[in-house]
Amino acid sequence: MRDLLRSWQVRSLFLSASMLAAACAPTTEPPDDEDEQEVIDGNEDELAEPGFDRNRVISDAAFTDSEAMTEAEIQAFLDETPYGNKSALANYTSGGKRASRAIAEAAEKYHLNPLVILTRAQMEQSLIGKSSASKTALDFAFGCGCPDNASCSETWRGFHKQADCMASHMRSYLDDLESDGSTIAGWQVGKAKKTLDPQWVTPKNKATAALYTYTPWVGTSGFGNLGHFQIWKRFAGHIGYAPVGPGGCPAVTFPSGMSVQSLPSDAMTEAYTQLFASLGSNETAPSCFLDPAQLADPATDGLWSASSKVATNFTFSELLPNESGARQVLVDPALVQKLQSMRTKVGKAIIVEDAYRSPERHQDVCVACDVTLPMTLGRGALVSSSAGTQKLLDAAASAGAATCFASGGNVYVDVATPGRGCPIAAP
Repeated sequence: MRDLLRSWQVRSLFLSASMLAAACAPTTEPPDDEDEQEVIDGNEDELAEPGFDRNRVISDAAFTDSEAMTEAEIQAFLDETPYGNKSALANYTSGGKRASRAIAEAAEKYHLNPLVILTRAQMEQSLIGKSSASKTALDFAFGCGCPDNASCSETWRGFHKQADCMASHMRSYLDDLESDGSTIAGWQVGKAKKTLDPQWVTPKNKATAALYTYTPWVGTSGFGNLGHFQIWKRFAGHIGYAPVGPGGCPAVTFPSGMSVQSLPSDAMTEAYTQLFASLGSNETAPSCFLDPAQLADPATDGLWSASSKVATNFTFSELLPNESGARQVLVDPALVQKLQSMRTKVGKAIIVEDAYRSPERHQDVCVACDVTLPMTLGRGALVSSSAGTQKLLDAAASAGAATCFASGGNVYVDVATPGRGCPIAAP
């Protein structure tokens, strides 16, 4: 993988503009028939990787988030990597700088996320997953100054120079897209172009166009831009990274690792304000919500489907409102964890009969409104199981959930919150 990748990168970094354009030009124009293009683009690895979209590998916001990690946090990452080892870069110094400082400086100078540099270090030489590496691999980590079939240039020896070189080229691609609408290799946002796989790709943002300029492969697992996505996703998950979303809304991460960007909605916040006022509740109206039609992973910009797993035995769709015309929703990861714990304890399937309720629907159908109000915040659900009501109640208690009543074989479960006092009723 590294030889193929570095071979291309060396050409992309050091060939003249005319040679590079020729090397990157697609062999044919995109087919006019969209159905034909879709057939050409079949890729089992892509389909098997949740959240991966070859046309939007990573969000622009995440790609350029230079403040995502401090130097100390980069060092901590190298000391304890997602692979359970100490990186070969952890104690390495170059030009009088620790690798962590070189990464932090390159990220700040070129306005790139340090995770981008860390991801490329793993893709190129596996320097994150390895605890030791040869001096050559460390000194020429990104292949800068290493033309095909020739010795690497001493001018570019040193990890600090390599990190700066790689980051500078990523930045130049972004700047070219901003000023000219195209990278040196002809990648543009919104324009289809063929990779070396060959696969058709239509970048949806600048970060994706830059990545394909650097590595013009969709790839397979561990290689190309699919590999970049997989490694980036693993690294981002390791440090719990997610860029701040619109309106300052945070990401919501479920027990399965599925992370979704929440979004602001003035209309929904007003609906909750009115509901709480009508019920005399002192709850604070939420301001950030999940949009079932736009379940975007904040770290990658990939879209999840409603059938994606939020836990081992539950999909997101199972917790959606049982009502038509529902807008944004709330699904608390803590409730998902309780339900999964109950499923494990019961040993049989748990059916979510009714989960999130919009403020309007809650007022229309609520039973014991003060008790079931957490359903409007994604913290409660009505569930059933062939295991029976008593086992559900026992499992809820074991999971640390609160159960307020059992009716018609259904058990109401919500996240037990301090001071809530939600008693368990007899079956």
